[in-house]
Amino acid sequence: MKCKRLLAVILLSLSFCFVATGAGYGKIAEWLDERKASILDMELLDAKVEYIMTNPTTFLNIDLFYVKNTMIPSTIGVSVRDNRGRFSYKSGIALKDTFKRSLEVIYSFIVHLATDMNTDIVAYFSSREGIQLGMFKDGEYLLQEELLERAKP
Repeated sequence: MKCKRLLAVILLSLSFCFVATGAGYGKIAEWLDERKASILDMELLDAKVEYIMTNPTTFLNIDLFYVKNTMIPSTIGVSVRDNRGRFSYKSGIALKDTFKRSLEVIYSFIVHLATDMNTDIVAYFSSREGIQLGMFKDGEYLLQEELLERAKP
């Protein structure tokens, strides 16, 4: 009786091995062969991961993307969301200084992609809740109130 059970277990396990190995053969799905991301997208993703891994306890929630727009020359966009409370309870010059320190650290990871921070980077800063606090463009840090004042006719 024990031999029959042992033989059944061995045969059953062998049959599972043959079935499992046969699942890997066949044609590769077409969508696996398609290229969806550009090399620049991959470089920006790599820079984001490197930034997070280098600053595991202090990193901000960032998104790096390539801006291809007729209004703005081709630049790298940086979206910075405050997940650490760094922008909280600050205003004016103190908030701009915090923006500057944060962006300089982030820029150090994309310096090989953007040669001049003042012309190649556009950064958007927002609170934890997603409320826009300010931006960096053309070498100038602007608070949201300043942006609204400039937008008025």
